[in-house]
Amino acid sequence: MWKFIKNNKSTQQFFVKKGTGFTVVELLVVVAIMVVLTSIVLVSVVQYINNGKNAAIKGNLANLLTSGTVYYFDNDGSYNGFCSSDYYNNYSVAIGNAFGVGSLQNCNVKSDNTSWCACSQLKTTAIELATSYFCIESTGTKNLYTGQAASYCDTIC
Repeated sequence: MWKFIKNNKSTQQFFVKKGTGFTVVELLVVVAIMVVLTSIVLVSVVQYINNGKNAAIKGNLANLLTSGTVYYFDNDGSYNGFCSSDYYNNYSVAIGNAFGVGSLQNCNVKSDNTSWCACSQLKTTAIELATSYFCIESTGTKNLYTGQAASYCDTIC
């Protein structure tokens, strides 16, 4: 709001703005812009974090190939007990830590103890859907399965 001020000592007249600062509307506009920009950045950051977690899960499952081979030779050519051994559990803990709460993972050894399969759910990203699983077999086969039920790891291994 402007106030007219007349200077008595001279004939000058001028307008002075009464009060300084920002209006409530100006502040609300700035806050709204900041909220929009923050939400855009936050969505991107979460995607990058989940991509990193998925890479850790896939890397730990891939490392099971080496661990499984060592177990096979240490146990006279048999995978019997592999999924309950420290050879598997060390990676299982790392996979669970990478995924966080609610990690779905599975490890199965065939009934004849000649091969194994391990599978873990992945975090949701733009590439991996909410129901994506990464599985690896003792033969070295790695597969990404999407759009499956939570019990899918049990059926493919």
